[in-house]
Amino acid sequence: MLIALAILPAACATTNSGLSQTARAKLTPLVQQVRQATESFDSDAARRALADVRATVATLRRRGAITQSKADEILAAAAEVESRLALTPTTSTTTTTTTRPGKGNGNGKGKND
Repeated sequence: MLIALAILPAACATTNSGLSQTARAKLTPLVQQVRQATESFDSDAARRALADVRATVATLRRRGAITQSKADEILAAAAEVESRLALTPTTSTTTTTTTRPGKGNGNGKGKND
Protein backbone atom coordinates (compact mmCIF):
# COMPACT_ATOMS: atom_id res chain seq x y z
CA MET A 1 0.00 0.00 0.00
CA LEU A 2 2.86 2.38 0.67
CA ILE A 3 3.92 2.18 -2.97
CA ALA A 4 0.42 3.20 -3.97
CA LEU A 5 0.58 6.09 -1.53
CA ALA A 6 3.69 7.39 -3.25
CA ILE A 7 2.01 7.43 -6.65
CA LEU A 8 -0.57 10.11 -5.98
CA PRO A 9 1.68 12.67 -4.25
CA ALA A 10 4.30 12.20 -6.95
CA ALA A 11 1.71 12.97 -9.60
CA CYS A 12 0.95 16.28 -7.87
CA ALA A 13 4.43 17.26 -6.67
CA THR A 14 6.64 18.42 -9.50
CA THR A 15 6.91 22.10 -10.33
CA ASN A 16 6.16 23.53 -13.78
CA SER A 17 4.42 20.32 -14.66
CA GLY A 18 1.03 21.44 -15.87
CA LEU A 19 -0.21 22.18 -12.36
CA SER A 20 -0.73 25.75 -11.18
CA GLN A 21 0.07 26.83 -7.64
CA THR A 22 -3.67 27.18 -7.04
CA ALA A 23 -4.24 23.64 -8.23
CA ARG A 24 -1.39 22.34 -6.08
CA ALA A 25 -2.79 24.20 -3.06
CA LYS A 26 -6.19 22.59 -3.58
CA LEU A 27 -4.91 19.09 -4.27
CA THR A 28 -2.23 18.81 -1.58
CA PRO A 29 -4.61 18.59 1.40
CA LEU A 30 -6.80 16.12 -0.49
CA VAL A 31 -3.81 13.91 -1.19
CA GLN A 32 -2.92 14.12 2.50
CA GLN A 33 -6.45 12.93 3.35
CA VAL A 34 -5.98 9.95 1.05
CA ARG A 35 -2.64 9.18 2.68
CA GLN A 36 -4.03 9.42 6.22
CA ALA A 37 -7.02 7.22 5.40
CA THR A 38 -4.93 4.54 3.72
CA GLU A 39 -2.34 4.55 6.49
CA SER A 40 -5.21 4.01 8.94
CA PHE A 41 -6.57 1.19 6.77
CA ASP A 42 -9.83 3.15 6.44
CA SER A 43 -10.84 2.15 2.92
CA ASP A 44 -14.16 4.02 3.03
CA ALA A 45 -12.50 7.31 3.99
CA ALA A 46 -9.80 6.72 1.37
CA ARG A 47 -12.43 6.20 -1.32
CA ARG A 48 -14.23 9.39 -0.27
CA ALA A 49 -10.94 11.31 -0.36
CA LEU A 50 -10.13 9.87 -3.79
CA ALA A 51 -13.56 10.97 -5.01
CA ASP A 52 -12.73 14.48 -3.76
CA VAL A 53 -9.42 14.36 -5.64
CA ARG A 54 -11.20 13.34 -8.83
CA ALA A 55 -13.86 16.05 -8.49
CA THR A 56 -11.25 18.70 -7.78
CA VAL A 57 -9.14 17.62 -10.75
CA ALA A 58 -12.21 17.92 -12.99
CA THR A 59 -12.99 21.40 -11.65
CA LEU A 60 -9.38 22.55 -11.98
CA ARG A 61 -9.24 21.19 -15.53
CA ARG A 62 -12.36 23.13 -16.51
CA ARG A 63 -10.81 26.29 -15.06
CA GLY A 64 -7.52 25.75 -16.91
CA ALA A 65 -5.51 25.41 -13.68
CA ILE A 66 -4.26 21.99 -14.72
CA THR A 67 -3.30 20.55 -18.11
CA GLN A 68 -5.08 17.55 -19.55
CA SER A 69 -1.94 15.43 -19.38
CA LYS A 70 -1.41 16.27 -15.68
CA ALA A 71 -5.11 15.60 -14.97
CA ASP A 72 -4.77 12.22 -16.68
CA GLU A 73 -1.65 11.44 -14.65
CA ILE A 74 -3.32 12.32 -11.33
CA LEU A 75 -6.49 10.42 -12.18
CA ALA A 76 -4.45 7.36 -13.19
CA ALA A 77 -2.57 7.54 -9.88
CA ALA A 78 -5.87 7.83 -8.00
CA ALA A 79 -7.20 4.78 -9.86
CA GLU A 80 -4.06 2.84 -8.92
CA VAL A 81 -4.46 3.74 -5.26
CA GLU A 82 -8.13 2.75 -5.35
CA SER A 83 -7.36 -0.58 -7.01
CA ARG A 84 -4.95 -1.35 -4.18
CA LEU A 85 -7.59 -0.55 -1.57
CA ALA A 86 -9.24 -3.86 -2.41
CA LEU A 87 -6.07 -5.57 -1.16
CA THR A 88 -5.98 -3.61 2.09
CA PRO A 89 -7.10 -5.32 5.29
CA THR A 90 -9.94 -3.57 6.99
CA THR A 91 -10.32 -2.93 10.65
CA SER A 92 -13.28 -4.48 12.36
CA THR A 93 -14.71 -4.50 15.81
CA THR A 94 -16.34 -7.52 17.36
CA THR A 95 -18.77 -7.05 20.20
CA THR A 96 -19.43 -9.87 22.60
CA THR A 97 -22.50 -9.88 24.78
CA THR A 98 -22.63 -11.93 27.97
CA THR A 99 -25.98 -12.89 29.43
CA ARG A 100 -26.55 -14.01 32.96
CA PRO A 101 -28.81 -16.93 33.60
CA GLY A 102 -32.19 -16.11 35.09
CA LYS A 103 -33.03 -16.99 38.66
CA GLY A 104 -34.72 -20.33 38.99
CA ASN A 105 -36.03 -22.23 41.95
CA GLY A 106 -32.55 -23.57 42.76
CA ASN A 107 -33.23 -27.19 41.85
CA GLY A 108 -30.29 -27.19 39.40
CA LYS A 109 -32.24 -28.49 36.41
CA GLY A 110 -32.42 -25.16 34.62
CA LYS A 111 -36.14 -24.88 34.96
CA ASN A 112 -37.69 -21.64 36.09
CA ASP A 113 -40.59 -23.34 37.93
